Amino acid sequence: MHTYTTKAIILRSIPYQESDRLIVSFTEDFGKLTLLARGIQKSESRLAPYFIPTFRPSVSFIFGKQFPVVIDAGGNDGTSAAGLSWIRLTHAYALARIIDTILPESGKDEALYFILEASFRLFYNRQYISPHYEYNWSSFLLGRTVLAVTVTLGHKPDLSHCIICRKVSRGSDRVFSISGGGIVHRECVTPSMQTLVLLTPNIKCALENSLCATRIPRTFHKDEARVFRDICCRFLFYMTGKVPDESFFRQLCYT
Repeated sequence: MHTYTTKAIILRSIPYQESDRLIVSFTEDFGKLTLLARGIQKSESRLAPYFIPTFRPSVSFIFGKQFPVVIDAGGNDGTSAAGLSWIRLTHAYALARIIDTILPESGKDEALYFILEASFRLFYNRQYISPHYEYNWSSFLLGRTVLAVTVTLGHKPDLSHCIICRKVSRGSDRVFSISGGGIVHRECVTPSMQTLVLLTPNIKCALENSLCATRIPRTFHKDEARVFRDICCRFLFYMTGKVPDESFFRQLCYT
């Protein structure tokens, strides 16, 4: 059988049978794959350290009858959780869970792979960020990545015009409609509208900047960073129609 080797981002690890695990991954050359790693629940397994969610190893496998079977793994691309803050780790795990929830088993998607690879690389970057600023930075990185994935899947939010009256967005008198996918002026809001979020200038700036892959606004407050992150996550879930259980949002609330 032919052996294939590709870079992978580990999204989830699921116990399977007595000592095996199913490894849900997003690969550079094959898209989302569920791999069978035999024997990695055994204490002597040398492959186990490579298949931790959010890690980025190089994986060799063959296509089996039911699942592709892992033959070897290595080159974890410098990924290690040692010394990282719980804030970064929580947001990195949240991103892995989001991608696992919304993406079906699929073919190669280079754009999506490189968006995710770059973001996980930043989460594990050892560059020092002050504790006061790290929460905002980590929340922005998660939100920006989720929004980039949403746009890649064909759902770009309208940030320049009111989605109801189509007039140019103006001033601070506006909200964001998650279900509508864009900005709504306050005078256009109807009682039937749901999932509305008040847009401060900082949050609107962050949404616009994230579409251009620029840096987080330095004036971000912690509450604004959280709202921005939640807008991006809920917008993606609504547009794809795939929502994780509410424990996902409870977990994020503690970060």
